[in-house]
Amino acid sequence: MKRVAPSRFARIVAVGKKRWKRRLRRKGRVRQPPGEEIRVSAPEVLSFQQAFGPTVAFLDEFRDAVLVRRSRLQRLYIDLKPIKTLSVPVAIVLAAEFHRWKLMRNVGLRVRESHLWAPTVRNLLSDLGVFELLDIKPVTDEIGEDNFTLARLMSGQTTDGEKIAMVQERFRSVLDGFTNNPEMFAGLMEAAENAIAHAYPADYVPRHAFAGHRWWAAGCLDMKRAALRFFVFDQGAGIPHTLPSATFYEHVRARISSAFGDMFPNDSVMLKAALEVGRTRTGEDHRGLGLQRMSEVVTGSPDGYLRILSGRGEIVYHADETIEARDHDRSIGGTLIEWNVSADVFRSQEDHDEDH
Repeated sequence: MKRVAPSRFARIVAVGKKRWKRRLRRKGRVRQPPGEEIRVSAPEVLSFQQAFGPTVAFLDEFRDAVLVRRSRLQRLYIDLKPIKTLSVPVAIVLAAEFHRWKLMRNVGLRVRESHLWAPTVRNLLSDLGVFELLDIKPVTDEIGEDNFTLARLMSGQTTDGEKIAMVQERFRSVLDGFTNNPEMFAGLMEAAENAIAHAYPADYVPRHAFAGHRWWAAGCLDMKRAALRFFVFDQGAGIPHTLPSATFYEHVRARISSAFGDMFPNDSVMLKAALEVGRTRTGEDHRGLGLQRMSEVVTGSPDGYLRILSGRGEIVYHADETIEARDHDRSIGGTLIEWNVSADVFRSQEDHDEDH
């Protein structure tokens, strides 16, 4: 019988003891119960137009749950199963919140129970590019009946002209007659620049921490209205908050004083006054936050409009230069800018050339 060398025998014994001790520990170990699940459930309707209050309440609950300090055993679950109606603007803001979660917590997100979501929700979030933004495989390749994404959701921390140009290129590849519209490009660039230069002031303490000085943008076609829609969103302080530091604020304040005297203006009044001042003062020193350029995007489209949700205010500027203004009881958590322009406006020049 071959004898085992003492040193080798000692190693075998040591390994055996380790295995035996591990087995004992496993036997006597008290298995930890699964961690508590913090569930935030969405309402049936997520729309700033149809259900502003419940929509923003859900977004705030989402933000609070993401950014609050939790134990390692607590898991957060954002339940999208109840949603029956999801608008494109809210889908973009919702995507930005998931993106902030991923960036702030440095975690990989995963989809759960998507087979129980309404098909319209699955289709919109997948088609819009939300899952790619979050480095997740899309849950479907179906396209919704009402919305067709032309420029997938993208995000950046600096004003990136190449990305905006890429968005335009995607539009051109889908819409016949879509040309390199300089007014649209200028407006989109102003919005992105505003998100970086004005939306995140150094002295502002946000309720919910910023994930960098970031903006999100997307473009789509409303197939029922044959309307082109483009969105830029930031999670910053809001235009009404940043207006007092703008170089043209004295003109805005004068416009407000002429209408309201010494009364403290609400956010929609400040937004409307800023837009009106921006449109009437064309000098370089009075460009303000670029609202003039933004409004020029919808010029020439009979049904076109510019919508700005910022702070607690909302204004809608129409192509006929009328302005709707309303106030809400809470903020959406940043600034959302939407251009809505008839798709035919981009074919008008081509049609005119063919007629002549």
